[in-house]
Amino acid sequence: MAAKTPASSEQLQRDPDLQDIIALNLQRAVQLSVDLAAHLIADTEVQPPTTMAENFVLLKDLSIITSALVVTEPPK
Repeated sequence: MAAKTPASSEQLQRDPDLQDIIALNLQRAVQLSVDLAAHLIADTEVQPPTTMAENFVLLKDLSIITSALVVTEPPK
């Protein structure tokens, strides 16, 4: 893992392979989080979410996660 970690932001900017590794792992992490949220919601009587973000709003409403973990608007 350390071999794939850039030593600096400049190294990351120069290395498209490292950028791809980070992007892919972030994408995987997001998808796994959404899948886990959907699994937890499926065990409830709540209406299924219609968006990925709504999964986390529902988890907050069910008191499974705190509101600090829910982002309802994109950062500006």
